Amino acid sequence: MSATPHAFEARPAPPAELRTSLGLASLAAALVHVMGTVHGSPVVISLTSAGLLAGIGALLAFTGSRSVLAPAIAFTVVLTFGGTSLFAVPAQLVVAGGAAALLWGAGDRTCAVWSRLAFAVFALAALTGFGHLTH
Repeated sequence: MSATPHAFEARPAPPAELRTSLGLASLAAALVHVMGTVHGSPVVISLTSAGLLAGIGALLAFTGSRSVLAPAIAFTVVLTFGGTSLFAVPAQLVVAGGAAALLWGAGDRTCAVWSRLAFAVFALAALTGFGHLTH
């Protein structure tokens, strides 16, 4: 065995990891909104549109271009202050903060912290069944 690491063993750069984690956190928010819609929330139209916007935000987070970070932040902020789902708000706030860090060119350590936080929010959402705690 060689002591030289192979290309497929290399860990991605922190900004790349952060993008993936932000995409997961945004998907978590979208799934929370969808779960609210499916289970007959009184604000079905609002949750449906919130789910679609969070899904678009996730797609934007997964792209490699910095030019889409501002729209991703905007979608997330609109959803967060719309307050359509209490379970989605933490994920949306982390997505907005992490995307802002990427947009402003944060260092590797800051990106790594936001990435861990975004993944933790995703994992917490998954453990709650993406907001499915009512039955």
